[in-house]
Amino acid sequence: MSLELFQASYRESSDYQGSGVCALCTEHAPDLFRVGDDSQLAVQCGACAVLVSAAVRDGDVVCHACGAGVPLKSLGRDPLVCVSCLNSGRVSYRHETEYGPVGWREAYLERELDEEPLAPIKQLDPIQLPGGGVMLRHAASEEYFPKLPRDVATHSLRSLVGTPRYSSWQEPMWLFCCFAPMAYHGAWTRAQFHTAAEDGDGRALFERSIDSAGFDLWHTSAFEVGGMHVFKCTLCTRLRVNWEFD
Repeated sequence: MSLELFQASYRESSDYQGSGVCALCTEHAPDLFRVGDDSQLAVQCGACAVLVSAAVRDGDVVCHACGAGVPLKSLGRDPLVCVSCLNSGRVSYRHETEYGPVGWREAYLERELDEEPLAPIKQLDPIQLPGGGVMLRHAASEEYFPKLPRDVATHSLRSLVGTPRYSSWQEPMWLFCCFAPMAYHGAWTRAQFHTAAEDGDGRALFERSIDSAGFDLWHTSAFEVGGMHVFKCTLCTRLRVNWEFD
């Protein structure tokens, strides 16, 4: 099983922790990812089996369906989760994107795309998860959405928040194309651009993929001391690069 929007080696994720037992499904998995306190979990209520949504930092919460306690603290400070639970929608990371931050609320609550960037969200409860489960909200909020293009589909945002973050020495930023989050393909070297180019001209491919920097990035040390983070559109296969440079 793989992650649609993380096509690089999992070791290129800052959340990757190797093999072990998943905190949510309790199954042994070859690949686990850390879930930080800025992320959201869908935890199963032990009394009625409903999935209850809560932030990791919330600690223990109460199930809105039956009133039973749901012990998030038992999962540990930084729970480790498997790819299957990520794909089923039981984890929502918060990502910085070129349109602003996108997390659980932006992906799972109804967006007001016709309003201004700070338009309040509408409540939407219960929520159907990709894996087939139904999740209840933990608490009401007055959070605000980033200004996303009207044609960005909700299901694509849900795929994004279920994707771990890539390693970056600056703030990672997720790129979009064709009104959808792109798939992360890793921090590439010049040789990887040459290999990916159909005509072998890696520099030309690189220059088509990067937004104007105002100077020649190809011959700088950005490849070695920064990072050329490559994203590929899942629809049109276009490449884009988010670069880091000290």
